[in-house]
Amino acid sequence: MRFLGVVFIIQACSALNRTVDLSHGFDEKTIYWFGMPEFNLSEVVHEEDPFYMLAKKFAAAEHGGTHLDAPFHFNPSGWKVGDIPLDRLIVSGVMIDMGAAAAKDPDTEVKVKDLVDWEQNYGPLPDPVAIIFNFGWAKKYSNKTEYFGMVADNESDIHFPGVSKDAAKWMVDSGKVVGVGVDTPSIDRGANPEFIAHQVLTAANIYLMENLALADAGLPPRGFQLIVMPMKIMNGTGAPLRIVAHQVSSATFFFSRILGWFLSIGLMIRSVFTQ
Repeated sequence: MRFLGVVFIIQACSALNRTVDLSHGFDEKTIYWFGMPEFNLSEVVHEEDPFYMLAKKFAAAEHGGTHLDAPFHFNPSGWKVGDIPLDRLIVSGVMIDMGAAAAKDPDTEVKVKDLVDWEQNYGPLPDPVAIIFNFGWAKKYSNKTEYFGMVADNESDIHFPGVSKDAAKWMVDSGKVVGVGVDTPSIDRGANPEFIAHQVLTAANIYLMENLALADAGLPPRGFQLIVMPMKIMNGTGAPLRIVAHQVSSATFFFSRILGWFLSIGLMIRSVFTQ
């Protein structure tokens, strides 16, 4: 009975774990880049008699809503969606809060100093790691004009934050970063039509995640695991993405490990004396 009590406590600790969906849903309101085919869902089969059956088909561009950019998107030798190794898709995550800077300047970019300051405050990046930049932009997602920062509805005059060329190079040079995500329409800021950060990161086979739903996620700076689940389009340059963050407090993790060790030792001792 004592052992069952320990198991119960471990299970209770596990229940304190927190899993958060970082994805926007796909429907007629899903945001796509200008000129891209939008999400469409239509019926293929609908039967009521002699039994109910419903089946639908969907069509959409690869790059829209919450989605993943495979390295192949900007790197002809890079991984396609179906090539990305699983150990890069289930990975430690960190969150760098850029909300204050983006609120002051919608054209702001992540700088090397932001990355260095984060490490000074929270410790070295995990290895491997996917970095999520939270610009506080996800709250604008329901309004495409505001989300893209369009001036006078001019699709060529857009303003939202992103990652600078130097910051992208720093992440590549760290040798730790396997993925980069943002809560904006693009890794590059709106006023960067050359997509420089895309080019730098994908050249190193780093995948990108755009339009993340971070508004109510409450992610801490570190201490969570990302499970990155793009649709496995084998030759895709990108794909719709379901991404979740699984957060475990350090105290819960430590307590669970200690209890687990005691349980294992207890079971071994019990097996010796019951032989």
